Amino acid sequence: MQSNKKTPRKTSPGSEFLDNIGSNVASADSQGVTVSVYKRLQTLNKRSRKLRKEIFQLRKDIGKFIPRVKPCGCYPINKANDIEVVRGESGRSFFTGLQHCKSVWTCPVCSLKISLERALEVQDICVNAFEEGLNASFVTLTIPHQIFDKCVDLKKTVSNSWRKVTNSRAYKDLKIKYKIRGYIRALEITKGSNGWHPHLHVLFLADASKGEIVAMSESIINQWLAVLGSGDRAASRAAQNLQLVYNSDGIEDYITKWDLSKELTEGHTKKTSRTPLMIFKEFQSTGDEDLLNDYKEFARAFHGARQLTFSRGLKEEFLKIGDMTDEEIVKDEKVDEVLFVLSPGLWKDIVRNNLEAAILNAYDEHGIKAAMKVTVRRYG
Repeated sequence: MQSNKKTPRKTSPGSEFLDNIGSNVASADSQGVTVSVYKRLQTLNKRSRKLRKEIFQLRKDIGKFIPRVKPCGCYPINKANDIEVVRGESGRSFFTGLQHCKSVWTCPVCSLKISLERALEVQDICVNAFEEGLNASFVTLTIPHQIFDKCVDLKKTVSNSWRKVTNSRAYKDLKIKYKIRGYIRALEITKGSNGWHPHLHVLFLADASKGEIVAMSESIINQWLAVLGSGDRAASRAAQNLQLVYNSDGIEDYITKWDLSKELTEGHTKKTSRTPLMIFKEFQSTGDEDLLNDYKEFARAFHGARQLTFSRGLKEEFLKIGDMTDEEIVKDEKVDEVLFVLSPGLWKDIVRNNLEAAILNAYDEHGIKAAMKVTVRRYG
């Protein structure tokens, strides 16, 4: 078994390592990291920068309808305090002294930060597990649903069914038989012509052969079907999915699911199944109140739910880069330098005129003079 010594992380996914990975493949290899996956994370990170203005605006738009998102990135922690424009240790600029909602489901800014960080954790766990000789499988678990089913009821059914499976004697026997070391479970939801469709994507890690992993996963699927059948939600085997993961590159599917930029730029007209964010954007473009009600229903149902769950002990055993809570992830990174200060009144005007992204982009692209010029040009 490998050492459990953690490597502390000073920054979140917007770090220098992600920024420089294209020219620093050797560094990635030396850290035990699959380069192709980190390149994917770097791509997502760069896209988020290019879309900073759109993401900030989307957060404001969602905040008009979801109260807990409204203060995020706009309201000072203390109304009497100045807002500082700073450079973090990653080299990127940001504002300090602002509230963060930490909503992984409804805030495009906080969810992007949290999701990218969790992607790093999934990658690190898999790399270390594979180095130890473990094998893995992806299992997708679904439930039957109808157009009249409420989002909250379906979410409860999925969560309760999973709890029954993992708490059962049968699952505990499988853990022993196949030496299951743990799992990572992602909860997702979309909506299509048959209504809300919550589902689970579960990555299992076990000290077993590939053939045994398949048998183990099939047994878990059968347990899932049995639980649903006992609760009048009988599902078909064809609706569930199983695939082997041969190396850490195989977890890239997890990362692509969190590509917010795709949801921001893809059209919705040909989508038969849409994410909640796509539903909200369609409401913006059409003004259809039914779509807004759908989004609000989702927000109420999933408030407080965990998007990504790691089985007990998995992080302690395989995560080498240090664990972080959602609160720690969205918290401002360490300040390297204060660039300039904005008074409370000036900050209100900046927010009112949607200039937050313009100021940060100006600094990141052209330096402090350009960032100050954006402010002075309008208010100087």
